[in-house]
Amino acid sequence: MKRTTFTMLLTTAVLTSQAEDYKYLTFEKTDGTQQSITAVGLTISYSNQTLTATNGTETLTLSVADLSRMFFTNDSATGISDLSTLEQDGDATVYSLNGQQVAQGRLSDVKALLRKGIYVVKQNGKSYKVQIR
Repeated sequence: MKRTTFTMLLTTAVLTSQAEDYKYLTFEKTDGTQQSITAVGLTISYSNQTLTATNGTETLTLSVADLSRMFFTNDSATGISDLSTLEQDGDATVYSLNGQQVAQGRLSDVKALLRKGIYVVKQNGKSYKVQIR
């Protein structure tokens, strides 16, 4: 009896200490971009190959075919990538947030010209918001 009670108390303590409240549900698409939604009051529905997540104030609608994974986190995904996640040897065009072209060429060469800040990088037919730290 004592052993059973002790085991149940220990199990409860371990499970409680491992539980964590997460603030956001983050969806990662197959292209690597991420979108987050606040997890409080979250409802997820699925219909016609489309996943809809809503919490009463925000709604995300995503194609299931475009989803790579989803996970809970305490950090909101801003949609801003790190420049190192892009193809360094590939050609890229870099724009300021005002839409002005600031650089063009091999990404590994171009990044040395950029100051700290947020830019839009077009590479291989896709656009990325990137942050230079």
